[in-house]
Amino acid sequence: MGKWFENLSIGWMSLVVFGLVYLGSAAIFAAIIRFAGGERSRIFKGLSPGMLPPLGIIFGLFVAFVAAQVWNDADRANATVNMEANALSTVIFLSAVPLAEELQFILALKPQSEGQVTAQREIVDALKSAMEARRQRIVVSRARVNWVKWTALILQAICTLIAIAMVHIENRGAGIVAMGIFATGVAVSILLIASHDRLFSGEVAVKPDLLKQVLPEEAVSQSAINHNHSGSPDQPAAFG
Repeated sequence: MGKWFENLSIGWMSLVVFGLVYLGSAAIFAAIIRFAGGERSRIFKGLSPGMLPPLGIIFGLFVAFVAAQVWNDADRANATVNMEANALSTVIFLSAVPLAEELQFILALKPQSEGQVTAQREIVDALKSAMEARRQRIVVSRARVNWVKWTALILQAICTLIAIAMVHIENRGAGIVAMGIFATGVAVSILLIASHDRLFSGEVAVKPDLLKQVLPEEAVSQSAINHNHSGSPDQPAAFG
């Protein structure tokens, strides 16, 4: 999916997905009717309606398989944000310098008492946890449903729509209703997966609310930018 699509609001994304699915379904039905003449008509009529349930089940399994990845990535994204926020809140509680980039500064401090030694150790551990969580957040932000899964899902939907059109070739009204119902299910499935595929951007993205409670918004944004610049040139921002 292109970035322009992933960044659409849910309303516009729904319009695009449902429009394309319904348009494709209408094109499939029109093509089947056009070619259902002569010998081909007899072949189409010979197809058993019993083939539709297995096709629908296979499509449902594809949806569950792809959605499972998206939900797992979303859970990981939330977990990394919570971990980073918790670590940074510990740093803020123990020190007035809470940024992970200040780790070297913290290590350079000379503690004057046992309490300061303990605080310094806790700060270093918390900063390490925050940096690890931030690294995981950036890794998770790059997770996507790959093109093979999207292709398999869409091809299975097309095959099922073709089968529905062929089975109902003699009753076009029933065919339109059946294809419309299945097309709606396809559109809902695609919308659900696509709207959650990009974890840190879009209307239903994982938001940095906990980080904003711990750090000023400017620090959160600048921190993400700095870490992205320190990585590969094409590394995406974790938030945005």
